[in-house]
Amino acid sequence: MGVVSVVDHVPAFSRGDGLPEPEIHDVLRNERRRAALQFLRERAGEAHINELTTAIVHREADQESDTKSLRQSVYSSLHQTHIPKLEGADVVAYDEDSNVVRLTTNSRAVDRYLHLRPAHGVSWGEYYQLFAVTSLLVTLLVEMEVAVFAAIDPLPVLTVALVVLALSVGYQLWTRRWIYVRSLFS
Repeated sequence: MGVVSVVDHVPAFSRGDGLPEPEIHDVLRNERRRAALQFLRERAGEAHINELTTAIVHREADQESDTKSLRQSVYSSLHQTHIPKLEGADVVAYDEDSNVVRLTTNSRAVDRYLHLRPAHGVSWGEYYQLFAVTSLLVTLLVEMEVAVFAAIDPLPVLTVALVVLALSVGYQLWTRRWIYVRSLFS
């Protein structure tokens, strides 16, 4: 009988190779799984299953729906189907004792395919792109002394742009601090 390495029995995605693309698409195929991942991202990477259920019910409910039966349906599907699917792909970890769902470090592989939209509709990536283009355009107009921009000194323009950039990065890091801290220790 030969020696079998433990690594031989571990799927590729949990050895740090990242999730295979077909697995990511399979995980993201369902709207409730996408909603669960988005809610967990907004909640610093973890939430009680009841909070997760409530968030998805609010997302799916309309004025005519029976929220009690919808809540039951969402809870059951999360508990029986979606969380096990996400857990099987090592995207979340579910603690059955505390009923807490946590994102794993592997969830970052899914983020590349899941364009998460915050409530206000603009992602951080889009914000930084818009900010960079606007700052560059204003700086060029000031330097080229075009029309109204000729009277503006370039130093305050650049200073304001850098301060806004620093504040934006600081805010983003602060609001996502627990995700970053948790990823350091996992």
